[in-house]
Amino acid sequence: MITLRCTRKVLDRLGIPADAQGFDAPTNALGDWYVNLLRAGREQVVMATSERSLLTVLLPARGMRERLVPELLRAVGAALRDLDVPGDVVAGELAAMQPMAFGPTASRSVLASMNNLAQMAEWRIRDGDSLVAIASWLGGVPMKALEGGGKGMVFPERAARHLLGLEGKRPPPRRLIRLRITLEGTRPAIWRRLLVPESIRLPDLHRAFQVAMGWQDHHLHEFAFGAACYGVPDPDGLDADLVDEAGLGLAELLARHGSGAFMYRYDFGDSWEHRVEVEGVEDNAQGLVSPTCTEGANACPPEDVGGLPGYLEFLAAVRDITHPDHRAMIEWAGGCFDPAAWNRERVNLGLKAAFALGA
Repeated sequence: MITLRCTRKVLDRLGIPADAQGFDAPTNALGDWYVNLLRAGREQVVMATSERSLLTVLLPARGMRERLVPELLRAVGAALRDLDVPGDVVAGELAAMQPMAFGPTASRSVLASMNNLAQMAEWRIRDGDSLVAIASWLGGVPMKALEGGGKGMVFPERAARHLLGLEGKRPPPRRLIRLRITLEGTRPAIWRRLLVPESIRLPDLHRAFQVAMGWQDHHLHEFAFGAACYGVPDPDGLDADLVDEAGLGLAELLARHGSGAFMYRYDFGDSWEHRVEVEGVEDNAQGLVSPTCTEGANACPPEDVGGLPGYLEFLAAVRDITHPDHRAMIEWAGGCFDPAAWNRERVNLGLKAAFALGA
């Protein structure tokens, strides 16, 4: 059992008195969860943080009166599975979190850490990142430790694993999936070859594709395995056929759909289609801990260039100094653009930064 220690505005939103009393002490490993509200444009987001590890999850605030507890359990379970926590340990922690009571916040140090996490989250929300991706990123941000008088630093994800009786740092995966991702319609082809953990889940695979290709993650995305599509659902339910990608593993979906290839779609306005081929599964002899790019060719198109037709027009302008739009396109692209430029070392540095826990 735990207490959801809520800020005053959360208690007001839930209709719970400010003097409500929670349980004396939590019975789970990660402790009570502190709950606050963040602003995401016109919408609000629920931010919940474990008092003992500072592991954080983010949820849509819509319908929180009725859905807060089940949505929090779902999000915590997905977050722990993404940390490679064994299923029986996840189930035990979720069971130990119940029942839940509500009460006011009790620790100033937890609130101070939450404020820091909230500032970072709001910055990423303004950039259009998904709530799952932001929460995963926050888990790899070093924070001041809450134990021992606030001395030292801790990674929330490592702290959570340690509290659950596991090694703080995730062990290297035993097996890797080798993928080739190609941007459809490009000649010469814009492509990358990646080694990803066999246990990788779709939110992390999206993050790896963004970094490896060179996109900026400014737009929506989805994975398509035949007719089945997975992504981040619209909170208004406008895409009823889209299955929530949170917690879903690549290996699980490959087995479910019996396919050696799938599509990764990015920016539904520019309509970039990437064909992803599964080239094989291999032992992790190198001890890789995060997605790694082994090969590739050619630069990613600029964001918002107008899809493949717009990119071809852009290339015609930047390659021809006599083109009437040459100077304007060069300036728009940041001063220079080489369509053949690509650097594997730079990509892998980006992947290590994006998956800091395993670096």
